[in-house]
Amino acid sequence: MSRIWDGRLVIVADPLPDIMPTFTFDRSIDQPTQRVVEELLAVARKFCRETVLLNSPAELSYRYREFTDSLIFPYWFGRKQRSRHAYVPGLCEACGLMFVGADAFTKTVCNDKELSKAVCRLSGLSVPSSIVVNSREDLELCCALDFPVFAKPNFEGTSLGITERNVCATLAEVEVIFSQIQRELGQPVIVEEYIDGIEFSAAFLVGRDRILHGASCWMLDGKPFGGVYDWRLKRGEQLTPGLFEVSRSDFWDRAKKALSYFEKTGLFRIDCRVRDGEPVVIELTPDIYLGADGEFVSALSNAGGTYPDVIGIIIRDSLEWYGAEMPVGD
Repeated sequence: MSRIWDGRLVIVADPLPDIMPTFTFDRSIDQPTQRVVEELLAVARKFCRETVLLNSPAELSYRYREFTDSLIFPYWFGRKQRSRHAYVPGLCEACGLMFVGADAFTKTVCNDKELSKAVCRLSGLSVPSSIVVNSREDLELCCALDFPVFAKPNFEGTSLGITERNVCATLAEVEVIFSQIQRELGQPVIVEEYIDGIEFSAAFLVGRDRILHGASCWMLDGKPFGGVYDWRLKRGEQLTPGLFEVSRSDFWDRAKKALSYFEKTGLFRIDCRVRDGEPVVIELTPDIYLGADGEFVSALSNAGGTYPDVIGIIIRDSLEWYGAEMPVGD
């Protein structure tokens, strides 16, 4: 049954000032900046009658009856809880609200790095061999992996808790990282074989009847960057996003198969590193940085067009999912 859209876009976001974190485990790195949210709101107004900014899932839960015919845009990244990315989509599903992007199931699976590897394997995508370390007793299991390895939080993104020290040459170094992550984040550590290659992001806009895709990578001095980096370098002026050509011809078919395991994705990213010409998936990401200067928009510049074009496609695709149409004119 078709839905009626009231022309209103409701963005649920937790923006912070555009200030660089100075601590590797500073969770504010995971939240959007005020600049990006304002940029997103300004562009969205080109396609909507009205935009509304809510600061939390709680505010949406109090006011959801006001937005029964609106389109909700989850851009709230939360704090510590492992299921935080699923809060807004889950609330929308429970209240019957139309929303942008992946559903609660997709976000929950993809927020677990080890669990999401199962989807990749079923789709024929390569992933690094890995071990999840829940306790010190599990550390010995890492000896089954080929060193060096990469140790990182299993339930985080945006390079939280990651520096060049996360590449470990010995089990003793893994233990140091495990202790840090347990102390600061209190969660399991995924230890996986380290892929020393160019890193790229495959970006997807998933509509009801078609998928737009493209790839980008971070460029350093005009060349694709594949070294170990942390947020200080990634967010700094040294790196800029640029288009990337995936040489493996069947990669896109395998990636689309992975997407098919989820009912609702909308906008999606698959981060990879290249080993001997083979893309190796590092993580699946339905929670996307949507600044005009980001790799997601850069990846879609050929297929999706400009930044306003990409945001317009996201809104249009989301409405089409519910059988609702964008208004024509004012």
